Amino acid sequence: CCTVDNFRIDLIGPPQSPWNMSAANVFVAAFEQFQGLEMDLKIVKDAFFTRLKTLKQDFKLAKKPKNEQKSRNTQKRRQMRKRTLFTQRYDIALQDPCLQRHLELLGRLGVDRMSSDESDEEDGSGPVFRVRRPNWRAPIVGRWLQVFDSVNLKRRQ
Repeated sequence: CCTVDNFRIDLIGPPQSPWNMSAANVFVAAFEQFQGLEMDLKIVKDAFFTRLKTLKQDFKLAKKPKNEQKSRNTQKRRQMRKRTLFTQRYDIALQDPCLQRHLELLGRLGVDRMSSDESDEEDGSGPVFRVRRPNWRAPIVGRWLQVFDSVNLKRRQ
């Protein structure tokens, strides 16, 4: 399908199309040669297809109207902030002996059950974030999660 010098992927067809399978083989061989290491080629190929899926999503999104692109990017940033918040809380629980007993419950809450936020760009100095507590979540759970945030803040000082 392609060569290292003329590398092309198919962003319109399915990720595992014959063209992309061939491109993956070209990529894996070139990557292994570039790194100069013997690697698990299945891992490299899986990483290639994971990246290809992201590129296909970005390509699809780029063809949509600007307001739809902006909305999707806002959702992605919000999800990333939730993931970061969860990871911080989980890491603090791993490090703090008093919080380790809460790891299982925190893990069961997961990323999607962290507080969300909305941002406004009111005064031009940057976004202002408003925390949105999920309607289903009891206020006591929010206070419980604030303990993790307080410990994190204290450790950073």
